[in-house]
This record gives sequence, structure tokens and C-alpha cells, in this order.
Amino acid sequence: MGTHHATSRAMQAKDVSALIAPLYADLVTGSPWIGFLEALAAFLPCRHPTIVARVPNAHDPGLLVSSEPNPEGSRPYQQSLFDQTPFRDLPPGEIHTLRTMMSEAVLAALPYYRDYLEPAGVTDILAVDLADARSGMTLRLRASRSAGSAPFAEHERHVVRLLLPHLQAALEIHGRLLGQQSLLALYDRSAERLGIGAALLTEARQLVFANVVLRDMQAHGCPLLIRGSRVIGARPQDDAPLQAALDRLIRFPAAGQEGVHLLLGAADGGAAWSVLAEPVIDPIPADPDARPAVMLLVRAPGHFRPATAEHLVRQFGLTPAEAELALQLAQGRTLDEASASGGISRNTARNQLAAIFSKTGVNRQTDLVRLILEAGVNLWPVPIGAQEAPRPEH
Repeated sequence: MGTHHATSRAMQAKDVSALIAPLYADLVTGSPWIGFLEALAAFLPCRHPTIVARVPNAHDPGLLVSSEPNPEGSRPYQQSLFDQTPFRDLPPGEIHTLRTMMSEAVLAALPYYRDYLEPAGVTDILAVDLADARSGMTLRLRASRSAGSAPFAEHERHVVRLLLPHLQAALEIHGRLLGQQSLLALYDRSAERLGIGAALLTEARQLVFANVVLRDMQAHGCPLLIRGSRVIGARPQDDAPLQAALDRLIRFPAAGQEGVHLLLGAADGGAAWSVLAEPVIDPIPADPDARPAVMLLVRAPGHFRPATAEHLVRQFGLTPAEAELALQLAQGRTLDEASASGGISRNTARNQLAAIFSKTGVNRQTDLVRLILEAGVNLWPVPIGAQEAPRPEH
């Protein structure tokens, strides 16, 4: 007998792999848990396997994921009967069934049984709860048996027990993914509120992402045009510096590679737009054909006033010579190019850059470029009757 049970459990452990594959595969689709629940329904077998991803309450119907959606049947459960279920507040990881928790007589006396289970033909329920402390998410797995089927047996509970480590891991992964998606959505909303267009390009210059702001800009004179899977300059005089910047950033993607700031004319010949191209040094692991290599940030003229040397002198306390060097660097020139353009030695330029870093509080050229761009963005005209903020002391 013991040998038979050992062999049976070994087979269960082997067969449960058919449930693990869809469990993890579902996490990267738009319908997490569905494939797993469908596989579980056929494997046990059981009816209406469901995951309660968010507990219902008086103000929230909760979130129930089922392989067999039944809005009419689940509505009363979500509205009032969840509070009556005997499976409230189960210790995490403990597997319970209705028939092992209470006798037939006790069960028959429950309003939950009379009002919900019996009319639905449910004779037994298997339940287990899990929680992820980091994300605060919970997973409540429920499966039922109907009249004519045997109650859940120990070997079936054992199958679910084998699944628990995978369910816990899937819950934690799901929580991380949702957190990252929420953060990305927040970044996208922030960029939208600030009027910043954004795009990600691969090493092959293929477009893998463009936010709604950049797409909206297409109809308003943006000098960068989305053409299929490419981003090009609207005019030859815009496309040439754009492609040169992309070539430079893609060919030399070393850590610390500086971004390139471009001022491009509008497609209709209007005021200049600000475009910042930066290398993506640590891209998110992805399909090599979709791995981002360059990020483009775009501001329309109405949202951008380029900083001048006078602004930088007033805002950061730079000397005129330091301010001119900072502007040269912000426009994408290297230190050698900026020193040659300004008619100074490289050693003098290095000393001025060190002074700029000290006065602005940054220590990398990329951070300096961002700071100067933000200085330009924030230099709006002083409202009538208002006084300009005093220059900070350094």
C-alpha cells in the first residue's frame, strides 16, 4: 500500500509540470492566471477554479479571475456572500476543503450554503490563500466540486501542495511586474503633463516605443517624424544632425557616454525644438531586436526657452567664460571641441569645467546637460508685478 501511494505521488509530481508551465507563461500575457486555471480544471478535475486577486468589500466588488466567467453567479458572492464564507482569513499556505472543515449538519445550517452553494449545486470547495509581503498582493485559490462528484481527496490536496511554491513565486513575480508597469505608467503620465515627447530606438535605429506626447506632436510641426518603425528629421537640415547624433551614441555606447542636445527647426520652419538624445547604458533585458539603445526626449518651443550665458551666470553664479563653456557642452560638443571653439587650451577648459561642477553641484557632463536644459525649461517670463527670485549664493 505504501509503495502504491509513493508511486502515485511520484506520478503526481511529474504530471504537475503540466500546470506549472501555463502558470508562469500567463504572467507575460494580458490574462494572468487564466491558462493555469483552465489546466487545473482539467487536471484535478474541478469546477469554476477561481483566483480572488482582490477581496470584495462594501465599496469594491473585488477582482475574481476564473477559467469559466459567470457574472450572474459571482455577483452575489462579490456583493455580500464573501463575508459569510468559512474560508475568510485562512493561514497562508494551508490547504482546506469544505468537507474537512465541518460536518454535513453544520454545513447545511449555514446561510452561505443554503443561499449560494446548494442552489449552485456545489458540494465541496478546496481553498488556499497566499500573500506577498513586499507588494501587499494576495492570492486566494478556490475550486469546487458539484453533485455527483466525490469530495476533494488527500491525493488532490497533495497536487495543490506541490503547486504552492510555484504559486507563491508567480504571485511575487506578478506583484513586481505590476509595480513596474505602474511606475512606467506614472513616468509616462509625468512626461505627458510636462509636454515631453519620448522615444526609444534600437541599435538598428528601429523604433520600439513612442509615447503619446511624441505621437501627438506629429501634427504640430515636430521636426522628428515617425515613419513606420523609423524616426527621421522632417527636413534634411534636421535629419543630418539627428542621424549623426544617433551614430555617435550607438557606435560608442560605453558607460558615461554623454548625451547630445539638438535644437532643430520645426517642420513648418518655425521656432526651434529641443531634442535630447541619450544612450541607454543599462537596457532592460529583452529580445535583442527590441533592446533600446538610444532615448530621445523632445520639447516643443512653447515648453522650452534655451538657457543663455546670462541666465547661467545669474542662476548658478558662473563666470561668463564658464557659462559659455557649459552652453557649448549642453549643445553636444566634447570638451576638446568646446575649448577649440572658445579659443582656450584644454587644460583651461578642464579647470573651468571643475569650477562649473562645483557651482552647480553635479559631477558628470550628462548631469550638467540635464541641469542646463532644465534651467532653460524653467526660465519663463517673470509675471507682471512679481519679482525674480534672488540668485542663490555659492
